[in-house]
Amino acid sequence: MALPSDTPVEERLPKYATGLQAPWLQHKFSLFIALIAALLLVATTVFAHALSSKSTALDWAADPTNAFRILRVLSECLSILLTILIASTTAIVMWSTASSERGITFATWLSMSPATGIIGLLKLFNWRRISDREARDWHRPWILARLTFF
Repeated sequence: MALPSDTPVEERLPKYATGLQAPWLQHKFSLFIALIAALLLVATTVFAHALSSKSTALDWAADPTNAFRILRVLSECLSILLTILIASTTAIVMWSTASSERGITFATWLSMSPATGIIGLLKLFNWRRISDREARDWHRPWILARLTFF
């Protein structure tokens, strides 16, 4: 049923909009990945230390082949989790700076976005700041960081 156009806007809006969630609720996935990565890092470190001690209680893992396999699996899992954590943290930083009071320029937002490829980053590096607003323009450091580390 369509409402007439003279109906106030408040009555035309959906009733299920309740406002924003708390920041820690919005980033539950990142917090969960961070917790799992921290636990896996501790487990890998403890396991490696236990293997290197002279009196080990890990007889089932004392064989070098088994020990190497277990450490390899633990380190690969940790590597994958840290990659996911870095990506989600970068997304949080991107949207936090974009929604801040001073904001960021469009070039900075594009340079932080994972959707911008290498060719786009190289073309974006030559962009100059056009606006005189007080928005932060950090697109060149972000481009250098992405090209260096990713």
